[in-house]
Amino acid sequence: MKPLTRFIVLVTLLAALAACKPTPTPPPTLPPTLPPTFTAAPPPTETPFPPTAAPTLEPTATTAPSFSGSAALTAANIAEAVQLASLDLPFASKIYWSNDALKLGISLENSFEQFAASDLSLLTTLPQRVMDISPDGTLAAVSPD
Repeated sequence: MKPLTRFIVLVTLLAALAACKPTPTPPPTLPPTLPPTFTAAPPPTETPFPPTAAPTLEPTATTAPSFSGSAALTAANIAEAVQLASLDLPFASKIYWSNDALKLGISLENSFEQFAASDLSLLTTLPQRVMDISPDGTLAAVSPD
């Protein structure tokens, strides 16, 4: 029985040694560093716009009133404003202008229509619900449901 006892003690010792784990060493700490410093760039030099003539409130005899839709509305010329075009769109929910102000998109209940902003002529129609439009008016995020 003596060899069996030695064998059991040896197996128990090996099992105890196998279960022991070495203590982990902490990772080395780096010395604190200061954030990088940035030097401020000099402000950009801006070139002023060339001076323009002050707008006149009333048309003169040499200039005829322009109703192209490009004149700014003021209190003096609001009575001369005319409707250039109109749209009758049922269930319109959102209006999207392109950054260049050349395209006007209108999101309807289950479709989308894009118009030329100058005369409201139809440019394109999408038969899906549009969630959003890119700033240039060329891409659309659509949802089938």
